[in-house]
Amino acid sequence: MSDSTALDTIAALVAVCSAGMPNVYVVDGPAAVKTAALDRLFIGTSDDGTGISAEGDNPEGMLPGVIDSETFGILCLAESVTGGNDMSPVRVRAWATRTAVRALLRPSPQQIVLGVPALASARLGPWALTQVQDSQGAYARVVFRIECIARPSTT
Repeated sequence: MSDSTALDTIAALVAVCSAGMPNVYVVDGPAAVKTAALDRLFIGTSDDGTGISAEGDNPEGMLPGVIDSETFGILCLAESVTGGNDMSPVRVRAWATRTAVRALLRPSPQQIVLGVPALASARLGPWALTQVQDSQGAYARVVFRIECIARPSTT
């Protein structure tokens, strides 16, 4: 068992996105797989060469051993490709994957985010769009963070 909600949240994101986006190939971690899928979501990677999957902080409170909260960001990459050279529909599909993730982050009626009871909130954070055209076709990538706050707990 971990003292970080981030690990449970990554696992929950993979499960929820896999179930909620049947037309998107969802991958846990970096893009180390070969697939012919045209729309992909990599959870826990930014594809920027840093190797960072998530970043966070567990600030200690005024009382020894009491963590006030945990804040963390999970890096994700939505990618769409085509064999053609029309960039617009590829860019729209990559952005639609990011938008679908936002819809899946909404809490349940019981106010449980992603099925992780300790997770108080999860929302989309900063993003960056890149577009590439080469002899293989057009590629659009949206790298984004899912910003999370976990409820207080004790260590």
